[in-house]
Amino acid sequence: ILCSRADEKVYLYDKNGILNSEISSDSFYGNFCVEKDAVYAYDYKKSAIVQIVKDGEFLSNPVSIQNAISFRTIRNMIALDGKLYVLAIPFTSENAETFFDFGLEEFKDYGEVVYSINIENGQYQTLDLEHIAAEYASEDGRLFFYGWKEDKYYLYEYDTERDKITK
Repeated sequence: ILCSRADEKVYLYDKNGILNSEISSDSFYGNFCVEKDAVYAYDYKKSAIVQIVKDGEFLSNPVSIQNAISFRTIRNMIALDGKLYVLAIPFTSENAETFFDFGLEEFKDYGEVVYSINIENGQYQTLDLEHIAAEYASEDGRLFFYGWKEDKYYLYEYDTERDKITK
């Protein structure tokens, strides 16, 4: 389990919650996601998605994956098949001072967008999905998005190889 605090350290815990190590950092990270022996995170100081672990080793200089997109809030991030799937609220002039309250009472649509970002070159596209509340990767490598609109719930499966969405 990885966590980062404002003290600019990354903390590595085992599955029982016991602290294994503290890694010094020059930033504050959030929204960690893992694929095999790589760990990606959002670097709040650099406003960029970075790779902080490669081949199971922490990088002293994290590699920037994407810094062209301005995120107001990232709700979730998944690494799968060489891409990052980022469920985020993009930063716009309209929401510059908005506080997002993610309560349990109901889902509010804040204009969330799902970005598909190529890890190798940082190129991205947005997926044609609306009203997405969550994203999940299954153990067998499938990617799912959960949507909500007007008291109706949706489950989408995204075929990463064919770039196809099934409702």
